[in-house]
Amino acid sequence: MKHPRNVRIAMVALVALVALGAGAGLWYARGPSSSGATVLDREPVVSAAERLTALEHSLRAISDGVRDAPREWDPSFVAEQVGSDPEALRKWVQLNTSWIPYRGGLRGPVGVLMDRQGNSLDRALLLARLLTESGHATRLARATLPLDRAIQLLPDLVARSTVTSLKASPYGEAAPLREVARQLSSYAEVSTKLSAELDTRDSEQTARLLHVVSPADPEAEWRIRRDSALAALQDHWWVQVQNGELWTDLDVLEASSSDTSALTPVQTMSSVDVPPSLFHEIEISVVEERLTGGSLTERRKLGHLVRPSELVGQLIVLQFWPAAFPNSSSPPDDSGRTFRKLASEQEQWNVGIVIGGDVVAGATLAASGSSNANTPGLGGRARARTDAAPAL
Repeated sequence: MKHPRNVRIAMVALVALVALGAGAGLWYARGPSSSGATVLDREPVVSAAERLTALEHSLRAISDGVRDAPREWDPSFVAEQVGSDPEALRKWVQLNTSWIPYRGGLRGPVGVLMDRQGNSLDRALLLARLLTESGHATRLARATLPLDRAIQLLPDLVARSTVTSLKASPYGEAAPLREVARQLSSYAEVSTKLSAELDTRDSEQTARLLHVVSPADPEAEWRIRRDSALAALQDHWWVQVQNGELWTDLDVLEASSSDTSALTPVQTMSSVDVPPSLFHEIEISVVEERLTGGSLTERRKLGHLVRPSELVGQLIVLQFWPAAFPNSSSPPDDSGRTFRKLASEQEQWNVGIVIGGDVVAGATLAASGSSNANTPGLGGRARARTDAAPAL
C-alpha cells in the first residue's frame, strides 16, 4: 500500500502535467500571431467605453464601502444601530462612554463618541442628540448632586472608565472579565518594566532635580485632584424626554434612571439654549515681536475665539504668505529673480485663520509696524492657498 504522502505527490504531478498539456494544445491550436507572439501573450483589447464603465463601477464600489462602513463617531449612525427606544439609547451611552471630571461643555456629542468619554454635560448632550435623531422631544436638566452621593459614586466611575476603554464592541456589553483581567495584567507588566528602567537612572541627576524643585506633597496633591473631581461631579446634568405631558428622566451617570428621580432640577433647557459661558473656548492669537534699539516689544495683531465642541473634524489652519508675491507659480521670465530673493524683499505678510476652508480672521504684518486687521480681500487669497498648504 502506498504512503498517503506519495499518493498526494503523484496526484499533484498528474495535475501539473495535464495543465501543461492543455496549455501546449491551446498554443498549437491557435498558433503564433503575425508578430511572433502567441494569442496568450496579447492583452485583450478594451474600448474606452468599457474602461469608463469599469471606472464607474470601481468608484461606485468605493462609495458603497464608505457609506456602509461603521460611523461610530456619527450620532445618526449610532441612533440607527441602537434603535429609537429611549431607555436603550440611555443604556448605550451609559455602557459605551465613561465619565471623566471637568467643568462645562468641551467635546460635544461627536467628541464624546470619538473619545468614548466626557463629563456630565457632554454625555447628556450626546444622549439628547441621539434621542432627537430618533424623533423624541428632549430637554436638559441640571441640579447639584449631594456631596455624599458624589463621594459614593466617584470610585466606581473611575473604575468604570478603565473597563469602558477595554470594550470588545461599541454596540455590545462590556468585555468579558477574563479578557479585561488579561489586558490589565499585560498593562501591569509593561508598567513594572518601565518602573524598573526608571529606577536605574542616574541618582545624581535625580538629586539635582529635587534640589531645584521641591517635591510636592503626594497626599495634598491627591486631595486637590479629588476635590476638583467631586466639584465637577456635583455639577450634574441629565436628559428628560417628553412622554405626552410628562417629562421622563434619563440619566447616564446611574445604572438606572430611577436612581436620579429624587433630584429636582434647578434648571431645564433645550440643548441649543445652553449658555455660551458654559462651553470651553480657545483663542488663537498672533503676536508680533519687534526688536528696536535692543528693546523687545510685543503687539497682539490678530485673535479669534473658537469653541472646540463645534469644530470636531474640521481643519484649523494658521497661514502666512507674502502680500506682494507673484500670483503665478513661477517668477516672470524677465525678472531674473529667484523665489528666495523675492521672499527676502517682502515688506508685508498676510496672516489668516482658516477653519473648514473659510477665512474667519485675517491681518497684515508690515515691516513698518503698521497692520490692518481683517484685511479686505484677504479671504480670497487665503482660500486659494488653503488646499495646497499644510495645516500648522
